[in-house]
Amino acid sequence: MSRSVKRAAVLGTVAAAAFVMSPLAASAGGASNNCAGPACSVEAGGFPGGRLSVDADVHGSGSAEWVVFSGDRVACRLNFSASAPPQSWVCSNVAGGYLSASVLGPQGPSNIGLRW
Repeated sequence: MSRSVKRAAVLGTVAAAAFVMSPLAASAGGASNNCAGPACSVEAGGFPGGRLSVDADVHGSGSAEWVVFSGDRVACRLNFSASAPPQSWVCSNVAGGYLSASVLGPQGPSNIGLRW
């Protein structure tokens, strides 16, 4: 095989792989925020709808809570132990569009993140 034919074959394979993988890369999104205090919030736009991952962490003992809003409606919320390590949860059937989320615990630092 000539050198230019081999080069074209390699370039064609790379281009085809990039085309196949690009929808996956384009669908990834989210936002997160780290805060010094016990309350933290984050906002994200462009959520396509469906399954949403929520990441949160607070410190101290007792209970903590995170809540996710889709527009002006509560999409999901959960109480969890403030002494637990950082965790992730999944919300299903969340409406697409603009999201906001917050976490509140007894002590900081705290963080909240949304991933899709």
